[in-house]
Amino acid sequence: MNRSAPGGDLRVRLCYLLPLAAGALLLIPALVPHIFFLQDGSLSATVNLFDLLGYIRAEAKEAVRAESGSVASSTYYFALLMSILTVASWFLTVWYGAFAVGTAAVSVWSFAAPPSQAVNTAKRVYRIFVPNRTAYSLFCFLPLLPALMPVLYTRLLRSMLGMTVSVHFYGAPDWIYALAAGLLCAISFFLLLRVQAEKRMDLFRIYKTN
Repeated sequence: MNRSAPGGDLRVRLCYLLPLAAGALLLIPALVPHIFFLQDGSLSATVNLFDLLGYIRAEAKEAVRAESGSVASSTYYFALLMSILTVASWFLTVWYGAFAVGTAAVSVWSFAAPPSQAVNTAKRVYRIFVPNRTAYSLFCFLPLLPALMPVLYTRLLRSMLGMTVSVHFYGAPDWIYALAAGLLCAISFFLLLRVQAEKRMDLFRIYKTN
């Protein structure tokens, strides 16, 4: 077996734990009220990201119901689009959680013992949901759509309904946190590909058992 510096083991372990750690950190701004809107000089209540997604979904659902059966209008299309985006946001949030937990669990188990049939089976199951390294890197950015929803909401209000609404944040916008977390996870993963190969610590390779 080709061996490299001992620190390589720890770097790879931490690399595969990063999506879970990043997801936990992203929950902090997502759960803390820090988003508010300004319309015609009036301030809205301060909400967190998850509350905002729920509010947009409920508002869009009510608008779609009210507009159904009548001539389609810009309000109907706006509500329909927001419904799709909020459902996609919740789906991607859940998918990212499953990806992060699954990656952490399989990596901890795989790296704790020599290659075995059980470990290889776990890797094969993992690769059904995360088929390759490109998919892994893309999945690191799944929280980006939910994080962009406050900005998308105001932009679509302006472009589709002509409403002048601006969104403001206490601290940085959520999408900046999500983008930074995604870049950290994806870049560290690709920078350590050589170390993964040298240490036989690659979730996307099946190693021979003894």
